[in-house]
Amino acid sequence: MYKSEYKPIPGLPLTEAIPILLEWRGVSPYRVEVDTDGKIKQATVHRICTGETKNPKRPVVEKIANYFGLNFSQIYDLDFIRQLVSRGFIKDNDPSELGQRRQQAGAKLLELNLEDFEHLEYLIDSLFERKNK
Repeated sequence: MYKSEYKPIPGLPLTEAIPILLEWRGVSPYRVEVDTDGKIKQATVHRICTGETKNPKRPVVEKIANYFGLNFSQIYDLDFIRQLVSRGFIKDNDPSELGQRRQQAGAKLLELNLEDFEHLEYLIDSLFERKNK
């Protein structure tokens, strides 16, 4: 179980939000980097958590938020994060399991041929038609 040593800095909500999420998931900044295949660097997470990076760029924050199953505005909302964590909603969205599901889905898509895609498109169109009626 990962225990964060980061201290929140007033006025910098990500210095509190990200460590809460790291602890809840039981992942270190290094694990975030591994789980995202290096798309989110350990050093980036560390610098944001320590306040060294005070205003991270939006794409960076979005990647971190997405890793935890959140969107850009939600990661800045500490009350929202505390509520989700206390109710246990975030933990169910395990990033390593999500990554495995995405890989499996990608492999399945590669196995499909054009005929399968046409059938899938037909099914999706049918669903939308039913919804719109």
